[in-house]
Order: sequence, then structure tokens, then C-alpha cells
Amino acid sequence: MSAITGAGFASGAIGAGLNEALINNLKGLDPGTAQIVSGIIGAAAAKAIGGNALVGVSAATSGTKWNYLAEDHTPVQIGISVKDGIVGHVGIVVETDTGEYDSADYGRYGEDVEKSSSGFEAPTGHGTFITRWFYNPDEKYTFMINPEYIDPVKAVAAYNDQIKNNGYTQIPMEETANFFREVRLKDGNSEEVKEQNEHTKKINENTQYYRNYTSDYHLTAHNCATTTTIPILQGISFDKLSPEAKVTVRRLMKNPFDPATILTILSDDIVYFLGKGLISRMI
Repeated sequence: MSAITGAGFASGAIGAGLNEALINNLKGLDPGTAQIVSGIIGAAAAKAIGGNALVGVSAATSGTKWNYLAEDHTPVQIGISVKDGIVGHVGIVVETDTGEYDSADYGRYGEDVEKSSSGFEAPTGHGTFITRWFYNPDEKYTFMINPEYIDPVKAVAAYNDQIKNNGYTQIPMEETANFFREVRLKDGNSEEVKEQNEHTKKINENTQYYRNYTSDYHLTAHNCATTTTIPILQGISFDKLSPEAKVTVRRLMKNPFDPATILTILSDDIVYFLGKGLISRMI
């Protein structure tokens, strides 16, 4: 067990990616210990010992129209999704009373977004909030916050206030395909195309896109990380935090801008504190 909780593992988790580090460190454990670690660390450890960690996409088929994050659902637990990479990405995840997960993201989305000379989206310009009545965990690390430390309803309300109070308007569903490839139907009559288009329609029915058409996005000041971490920090009950959780919260407050730094902070929490810090599990 010391191999997992020690500094050597932490450095491996940061340098090689959490899943790979877990694979390297779980191989030598006896089955009983591996099961305990898997239960604590969740999906990342489950992948390492051959389990199935996929949450999957569960797009609702109801005709009920909704607008904001987790609207018409009761938030139960809040999570942070982090995508590793050159730029990286951070988003919010909400487990609801339905037993499923809703999610939201902010960033420079859409085919009309200006590109920089490097080919990436320009670091400033108009941003887009995307709220979804589902969550796709593919290629993301998903850290679920200990529910005793955060009011999920308050955190969701704070996230939605960013949209409601800053002039964002919803792009009509019939116009979203003009900007976003993920909801654009394909041409053709094959069964494969029909199946893909049905999936695309469900995504469009269960996704909302918001813009205020101003230069509101800034890569290092107002980005995916700040729009996720700040509402979450507003929902945290600081007087209820364990000493371990306080360490992580302080680090997040000092570094709310960079996805790579946030991934390191949250990975350290789950590795060192084993579910007793800010993060209770991974999915």
C-alpha cells in the first residue's frame, strides 16, 4: 500500500497520467488490497485491474425542454471533469436524483471561432456555455467531491448564474448545427447514417448552447477552469472541511485557471488522502 500512497506514486501519477500510474502500482498488490484501493479510487483503479469504468452517455429521450445545468433535476453530488492535453479542459459534472449525470462546459466552441497561427482557438474572443442532460466521460478524469463538504444545489445555482446574469442567450435548437459539428446531421440513407443521425438528434435535444457575443473568454483569466472552480468553491462549506480537504481547497483557490494544475491538485488529493480529502471517488 505504501507504494500507492508514497511520493513516488504521486510523481508517477502526475508525470505519466493517473491511470498509467495506477496500472504500474496495482500490479503487485494481492487481490484483497487491490479491491480496497479500487473502491477508494474508483474508476481509475477499476480500469487498472480490468474493471469497466465507463459511465456512458445517457441522453434523455423525454420531450421536456430544459435550459440550464441540472434543471428539472435535483443535484446530489458535484464533480470536476478534467481533460489532459496541450491546452486541457475543465468542466462540471452533476450526479442527480435520476441516478444519471448532467454536465456543463465553457470554452471557445464552434466552427465560427477565430483560430490562432498555431491552429488552436484564439486565446480571447466570444465563449460558449454548453449545458447537457448527460455526461460523456471518455478521455476525461472525473473527480467527485465529498458530498459532506459541498451544497450541490448551491454550486449548480452559482454555475447557472454565470449564464443568467451575464447576457447569455440560448442558440435556438434549429440553428445549432450552423455552428457545432456534434449536432450536424450526415447525408445518406444507410442504416449506419440513420443510426448516427438519431444519436445526433438526441444530443441536440439534450444540449443547450449559450453565447453573449462579446469577447468574454480569456485563456488565463476567464476560461473553462475558472467558470467551473469558482461556482464549486462558492458551494463549499468551509467550516465542514477536513484538514485534508482544506489543503486541496487552498491549492484550488490559488490556481483556478490552469487545467493541468487542477489535474495535479485533484490527483494528489485522491492519491494522498484516499477519499478523506476533497475528492471522495472517481468515475
